[in-house]
Amino acid sequence: MSADSNQRIFPTAVTTTDRPTIAMPVDNDQRQCFQGLREVQACADTLTVWEKAPGSPPCTWQQLNYTEWGRQPAVHRDRKYYSHQTETPLIAGLRDPIDALKIGLSTLWEKIKRFFSGKDLFFLSRQIKANALTHIQNGIRPCQDSKQTDRGGFIKRGHAHLGIALPTCDNDKLYIAVDPAVNKLGPGYSPQLPPVIPEGLENTDLVLISHAHLDHFKDLPLYRLYPQMPTLFERIIQPFEQFIRRLSGHPEVNVVPTAPIRTRLCFPAGSEQIDPLFNETLENNCNDGTPVGLAADAFVPYTIKRPGSDDTIATLVAIPTKHWAGTNPLTNFHKAPGFGYLLMTEKECIFDAGDTGYSPELYDAVAAIAAKNPHPGGPNYVTALFSPAGPDFERKHMEKTHQATIDTARCITKLQLIPFIQEQIRNGITDKQQILRDFMAQTECHFIHWGHYKLGPIHFEDPWICWLKLIFDCNDVDVDVDVDLATLGEGATDLQPFMDSPEYQATQIAVKAQLRADIDQINALFDDGHQQHWDMQDIAMILMKTLLTQVATNHETSFGHEQHGSVAEWVTSDSHRIRPENLATQTLSNWFFTHPDDRSERSFRGMFERPRNPNLADRNISSTSLSRGQPVPAPDLSITVH
Repeated sequence: MSADSNQRIFPTAVTTTDRPTIAMPVDNDQRQCFQGLREVQACADTLTVWEKAPGSPPCTWQQLNYTEWGRQPAVHRDRKYYSHQTETPLIAGLRDPIDALKIGLSTLWEKIKRFFSGKDLFFLSRQIKANALTHIQNGIRPCQDSKQTDRGGFIKRGHAHLGIALPTCDNDKLYIAVDPAVNKLGPGYSPQLPPVIPEGLENTDLVLISHAHLDHFKDLPLYRLYPQMPTLFERIIQPFEQFIRRLSGHPEVNVVPTAPIRTRLCFPAGSEQIDPLFNETLENNCNDGTPVGLAADAFVPYTIKRPGSDDTIATLVAIPTKHWAGTNPLTNFHKAPGFGYLLMTEKECIFDAGDTGYSPELYDAVAAIAAKNPHPGGPNYVTALFSPAGPDFERKHMEKTHQATIDTARCITKLQLIPFIQEQIRNGITDKQQILRDFMAQTECHFIHWGHYKLGPIHFEDPWICWLKLIFDCNDVDVDVDVDLATLGEGATDLQPFMDSPEYQATQIAVKAQLRADIDQINALFDDGHQQHWDMQDIAMILMKTLLTQVATNHETSFGHEQHGSVAEWVTSDSHRIRPENLATQTLSNWFFTHPDDRSERSFRGMFERPRNPNLADRNISSTSLSRGQPVPAPDLSITVH
């Protein structure tokens, strides 16, 4: 943590060896300050853990409360846990590997079919693939000085790897890395974008591991942060010494530096049974005598203090998710839980959900904890949400551990919109248009868990397609909107069977029902005489703004970047001209790979212009717009790829 004199949000040179102290709660009252919340207890009640006792017969299990998971003194390799799956662990032990095998075989079959049909395995179009590869090769694009805010910022470095610069006070920043898996996973996950190991990684104060799956946790980027760890030396530095020398840019120097360890590694308690590196971080100490590793417990507040001071600058809370972790899904899965992380300061409230299936109890707990932000004047709603986007295929098996892209919509309303409106009402602001614009300008949501690795029969553009379909559904609540995904290209055609499955259809119905219930809750917040009722059209505007403010890998940007306000203004002020059916994945791709600093109103409006293609006259879809005004005549076109 440092006061950065450099104008970059993330400095590329090592700035200081000072590091903040993460304080463990000193008494039981501190540990339980969030666990006593009704919503947190309801979430914990859904997280029953079944543990195989040490030395017990193979089918002997003991049931634990989830909050007791990290408090068990005995650490043993036989531990497994089953949560959210079934109340009978023996059945889960048989069914879950079968589900994993089905997903793997489905992925292999899709690859075989696409390979022999001459289709690309990862991207919907060759042009989008070329754009993505060029974009990665260009490296990090910094945010312009004039575009930076006082709210810090982030870089999406890969599949789920985020760099977060969290402002605290006195212009200080806390540099955080989340799920630092930046290298390739192997041929089983190809094709994929090439790895990028960022400069200045040594400035990281805190590394957060949501769970120990290979697409979220990989050793290679950690050799700069934990050079003293024997496991890293044996696994990474020793076998790849020349590669590490080349990456370091100093081929003549020792690849094992002697600089003090700066970074604390935070991971879910129990992960030390999966990888010896986690154990080593618990056994090694920093210069201040505290362990390098933090085996975090669920719902416990960890205070982050200024170096050399007792001043609390941030609070970290680990939120258990509907996921599991293990290095091999067929033999040693379910050895540790998955976590999302909530970071609260006097300026921001940021939640990274990691990997999770959708759980209303989970997000109720996050909202309840955020409402208790312990920092004076800090926001009591999530200002920046990082939410997993799919996978959207095989929902029958995936829904247990991965939420669909469209589930993020009800996360936005629960964690951001409703508490934001409540705060505005407390401040005497009731005008809907002002609240809507301010909300879209001051809060943001970004998709993670997509766009870098191919973990199944998915495409780069799948989240866009699913999100656009939801926008249609929200925008025309009284019209049967028939969106022909074939007009988006062959990749969307591959996605169509999965979107037609009963499980995905059930998710769509549940999401729309929850959004309607949230609208009713919002309208109930206002006085009976209030005339400006909220409806699904307002949700559609928020979803459109969310889609158009996604940030590409390697684009450094500020929280609260002016693009959020600009897009919000364009979406709300000229909504009758915004025709979602005119959006094409190619134009979305061009917008997506444009840095937020360079996104203009002209290019924004160009995406919604009617394509001139007479061959599409017989491929109409129902006309929609983002306004409640007079109906707009339907154009003779469909969503197309240029």
